Formats: sequence, structure tokens, C-alpha cells
Amino acid sequence: PVLEKALATIQLNPNTDIVPAMVWKTIVTPAKIAAGMGWRDVCRGIDTAYCGSTLFKAGVGRERLMRLAHACRSKELSDLATSDVYWDTIQSITPLDVQEVYDATVEDTHNFVANDIIVHNSIEQDADVVLFIYRKSADRNYRLEDIPPDERRVAEIHIAKHRNGPTGLVRMIFDEERASFRSLDTQFANVAPPPALPAQRVVVPQF
Repeated sequence: PVLEKALATIQLNPNTDIVPAMVWKTIVTPAKIAAGMGWRDVCRGIDTAYCGSTLFKAGVGRERLMRLAHACRSKELSDLATSDVYWDTIQSITPLDVQEVYDATVEDTHNFVANDIIVHNSIEQDADVVLFIYRKSADRNYRLEDIPPDERRVAEIHIAKHRNGPTGLVRMIFDEERASFRSLDTQFANVAPPPALPAQRVVVPQF
């Protein structure tokens, strides 16, 4: 009986629902800078002894997140501390089988969050045409000076899905001045682009 009473007084700490340690760099640090605080100020604000870089090696629970939100006066930290996203560690991934899956057939956990974006497949599922645009000049893996001049305006239109037609890749010229695409076909090389739309005058009636 004595042991049972002692065990009953222990508060559970399962170390689940812990935001990964990268939150210190991605959210807490910008919030600290915006508040004009140093790390010692932050530690005092959350009633924790200053321990240098050791603080950043562990994940953060919701209770500490809320203390950080109050200390740094950060709405983003407060939203994260009170969000309904449950954080846990993936122990293993076991492949089962290949089958078609749609949002309408997956209950409860039919989407997930990646880079603050809710990811699901209903947009693609409902779309008649899905296009992806790739421009080497907009790719951060390339320097503009390393791209041949004749390729800097080329855009690849990847037709990934088409309910009523073929899929594939089409190369076109991207017109930055008009934010439009033009054919790469040489027979249209000397055809002038359509004129830009004239500026419209808006008259606001006075009452």
C-alpha cells in the first residue's frame, strides 16, 4: 500500500508531443530577436537557468513553449503551443500494399503538415489538368551567368495530368514583361507579341 501511494504521487512525463529541437532556430530565435532579448533574458523569462548551447539540444514541450511565447511576446510561439498538431517520433515505416487512396476514403488522418503547409491530394484529385512549370533561370541551383543566354527565358511546362488529352512536356518562352508564355516554334519567331493592355481609368462616383 505504501508503494502504491508513492507511485500515485508521481506525475507522468512520457516525453511525447514534443516539438523538435529545430524550433529553437526556426521560431524561438527570430521571436527573441524581434523582442530585443538575449538568451539570458529568455531563460529568466521562462524561469530556467542559463546553460548555453545545451538549451538548444532538446525538443520543447507545450508548457515550455507557452512560457517562451509569453517571454518573447510571440503569437507564433503561442499558436504553436496551442495547436492541435500532435508531435511524436516515427519509430518505423512498414510497407503494406499498393492501392488507390483518396481523401474521401481516409478518415481522421487524411492529411499531414509539411513545412507549415497542409498536404493532401484532394486538389489533384478534383483537377482536370495539372501543370508544373520549371525555369532553369529561377532554379536556385543555377547561377544566371552559367545558363546560356538562349535558355534563360525557356520554361518547361510539364503536363502531369490531363483528363481529356495527352500528358508530356512542352518548352516555351517566358515573357517576363507580360508574365505570359510564347511558342518556341521558329515559324512564329518574327511574330510580334500581343500589345500590353492599356491602363484603365477607374472613376469613383462621389455621393
